Amino acid sequence: MTAPGISTFNGNPRATPPVTTPYRPGSNDFEGSALVDDPKYTPIPGQMPTSALLNTMGAELVTVGRMIPVFRASITHGTAPFINQFVAAPDAPTVYGSATTWVASTAYALNSFIVPQTSTGYYYKATAIAGSGTSGVTPGIFAGITTIGAPVIDNAGGNQITWTCWGPSTFSVYRVSAGKVQITWPANTLPTPVTAPTAYLNGVLTGAHTYGISATAITNGVEIDTLYDGTYTDEDFTVEVW
Repeated sequence: MTAPGISTFNGNPRATPPVTTPYRPGSNDFEGSALVDDPKYTPIPGQMPTSALLNTMGAELVTVGRMIPVFRASITHGTAPFINQFVAAPDAPTVYGSATTWVASTAYALNSFIVPQTSTGYYYKATAIAGSGTSGVTPGIFAGITTIGAPVIDNAGGNQITWTCWGPSTFSVYRVSAGKVQITWPANTLPTPVTAPTAYLNGVLTGAHTYGISATAITNGVEIDTLYDGTYTDEDFTVEVW
């Protein structure tokens, strides 16, 4: 009978008790890398996996698990920055590259996708537009609207937008101010960080200018600051969470 494999980056339902939060693999997940060959049915080297081989593989995977980022995303800057490339070690997290952060007093097209400035854990689709389809000035209109299919009326009146809760959005991107972007996610989405996040600028840097970038861990997220000639300026970047 085939035994289903698991990835601890998705938790471990076989643990006692089951672990539902993601974590990096440890030696206990490989029986302490202390397997022994059955003396009666000794495996044939080169044809069957031996305990030494399996123990080595377990030890190597634990080491590799400590060395890889669990989240990497490329961000396109602007007043509504968004994730255009994304990968994460857990299977469950989702991200919608076309969903931008909601901005006040902004015209939106029908079928646009947004995430609120303060994450609700969901993203929203513009399912109806009236007049110019311009957003209002109240970012908190999405608070508590987390039932898929539920409507949110934005800027009620002749130019209103009807947003519909469309689905869960694990990662949200928010421009705090020029050159400052925060990416956040719900608690227990990623394994506990083992070191500080890292970030680097995308594209070719030209001219006699100085550029800078830094990444700082925040609660359930990361903040990235980008500078141009010493001034906070929006720039495209890639961030890695370890």
